[in-house]
Amino acid sequence: MLQIGFAVCGLESNTPMADLNRSVPLGRAVRPEDIADGVLLLASEAARYMCGALVEVNGGKAVE
Repeated sequence: MLQIGFAVCGLESNTPMADLNRSVPLGRAVRPEDIADGVLLLASEAARYMCGALVEVNGGKAVE
């Protein structure tokens, strides 16, 4: 979950975010620019030979 999601829901974000950050192997929750980087990769020439791949941008934390 993005940190701004807590604010949109009217929740205080510091405590839940600290808990979430500790649970992600890369040490923090996803940021909008992390998602954008994945999209840019897929839209670039670097991905020209990719076909039918699942690209997870999750910091190593599987979503269950």
